[in-house]
Amino acid sequence: MKSSGEGTTFTKPRVFLDAVVLIRGVCFKGYCYKIIQHAIKRRFETLLSPLVLESARKHITKLFPTHLEEFEKLLRLLPYITIPDPSVEEVKQNLNLLRDESDIPVALSAIHGKADILVSADKDFTDVDETTELLRSKITIMKPGSFLKEVIGLTSEDLDKLSMQNQST
Repeated sequence: MKSSGEGTTFTKPRVFLDAVVLIRGVCFKGYCYKIIQHAIKRRFETLLSPLVLESARKHITKLFPTHLEEFEKLLRLLPYITIPDPSVEEVKQNLNLLRDESDIPVALSAIHGKADILVSADKDFTDVDETTELLRSKITIMKPGSFLKEVIGLTSEDLDKLSMQNQST
């Protein structure tokens, strides 16, 4: 990312959001909701894959059916770039990328989409250990709170307020 100034341009970060971020962003008023608000305001380039959209839609339909209409409305408001899902063969060639095989297509889409950051609340992405070492060598993985603080610029106090707001809803 280049900073704005004489002779330079500001490039928005390319940010891949996983299904958990979308689900929490629609169904709860915490960190993920704030990320979605910033995505709508185009603070970063949002990247999504068909698999992520399908997974979020499926889980919202099953677990939070009253939020499905809100999810569909979000997709109409949210400016995003669709990154294709990888082939089954490519997933098989990258089984060492993560411990949960079902997350590999998401990781590969983020990598192929040239995302600067993959935002996830899924421990299979965010745990900093040998199971994510290869993935972390290819892309920056951030939890929602860290993303809001380090990329968006929220303060610890802002994050505390969001956390308290989420607990009261």
